[in-house]
Amino acid sequence: MAYRYLLFAPHLLLQSPFLAALLDAAAATVANGERESSKSALTLLCLLLSPGKKALSSHAWISARPVIITSLQHQGQPVVSSLLLAAAGKAPRDLLRPIATALHHLILIPDLHPHLPNWLVTALRSPDFQKGVPEAVGEGELQLFCELLLRQPSLPRPRFEALVVDFAAICRSEGTVDALLGYQM
Repeated sequence: MAYRYLLFAPHLLLQSPFLAALLDAAAATVANGERESSKSALTLLCLLLSPGKKALSSHAWISARPVIITSLQHQGQPVVSSLLLAAAGKAPRDLLRPIATALHHLILIPDLHPHLPNWLVTALRSPDFQKGVPEAVGEGELQLFCELLLRQPSLPRPRFEALVVDFAAICRSEGTVDALLGYQM
């Protein structure tokens, strides 16, 4: 429901003191892996991260952008962790592209670049993530995945989404680590 406020009455949500709590709730919902609630939370995250050119030019979004960035700088770690944990196995397969889109939007925000490497490493080394990943995914593969995600300039969105979907397949024992090698070119 909250993402509808972002679409039709953004000033109500963007000026709310509960924006940080909403980010936390969205991250927890995505990590839960339930289809409908995760889909709604991903829609909310994607709208917050990249509302579109027309919305970004509105007064509500212009004034709220610094608040959103600050909230993301403080709440970014749980958001990244929940997106990667969901991709690795908790989320239904049909939500992998929206998860990848949310990650892509995060990576395209320049103010978050100093934080992203640490967030990714922390998320990928967390015990929750490690216990769901097959042994074939070692430190080298995780490091390669981080490098590919953080590559500048960023991979085009369709290729970025394919990278995340392939990595998710590896984590779900549906693919092999060789799939990551094609993204190095």
